Amino acid sequence: MFFSSKRDWWMVALGIIGIVVCINGTLDSSSPILLRILLAMAVILIIWIGIGTNYTITEEQLMVRSGPLTWKIPFSQITKIQPNDTIADYFFVKGPALSADRLDLGYKKDTTYYSLLVSPDKKDVFVNILKAKCPNLMK
Repeated sequence: MFFSSKRDWWMVALGIIGIVVCINGTLDSSSPILLRILLAMAVILIIWIGIGTNYTITEEQLMVRSGPLTWKIPFSQITKIQPNDTIADYFFVKGPALSADRLDLGYKKDTTYYSLLVSPDKKDVFVNILKAKCPNLMK
């Protein structure tokens, strides 16, 4: 099942501001060509992340995509899913969540625990499906 990322207005506004600033710098002919190329690439990346952040639940795993990044997490590795409203997490990116209404997804790979923030648009449906499919989820 496919879930888009929920998007907060302020995240969209930050993305638009970033795109406008980067395009302005790209069009500035007095800027070095390398800087103009990097700014154009930043525009592409911002758009790619804004449009391409989503979550797919397959038969065996959760696939999380955000622009060029992809996480494939087998259900057997997922140990925790809970709401996250920690203010410190606004300042440190811990995952592809385009909204403050997000979930903290904990999983264990080998002997290391990881945490990933996600913000599916249909959060209740997403959580219920994961609860049914994840055998190691802490209740």
